[in-house]
Amino acid sequence: MARMGALARSFAARLTAAERAIEGIIEWQDAIASPRKKRDTNRLDNRLIFHGLLHDHFDAEELKTLCFDLGVVYDDLGGDGHDDRVRELILRCMRDECMGRLLWRVRQLRPAVDWPEIT
Repeated sequence: MARMGALARSFAARLTAAERAIEGIIEWQDAIASPRKKRDTNRLDNRLIFHGLLHDHFDAEELKTLCFDLGVVYDDLGGDGHDDRVRELILRCMRDECMGRLLWRVRQLRPAVDWPEIT
């Protein structure tokens, strides 16, 4: 009987240690994931802000010229309206890794606008 009590105490101690280890792992995973989530949220926020600014500061004709400057064929962009074309230009530049050039060019053309960093 005494041996059963000792085994139960030993098992309880090991279980408590295992629970603490699992809690530590969960805290560690949360600590790692939090900056990533924040980065992804900031990236999405910046992309939405960039889209709005590009839409508001460049009309359809200026967007065509911007596309020309970047080597993007305006008529190849999907969408029907100005908002759709702005979105598609951003997506194309993200896909083709020319966001740096797009950002550089809009900063040249509209230096008074506070353009967010976007990747």
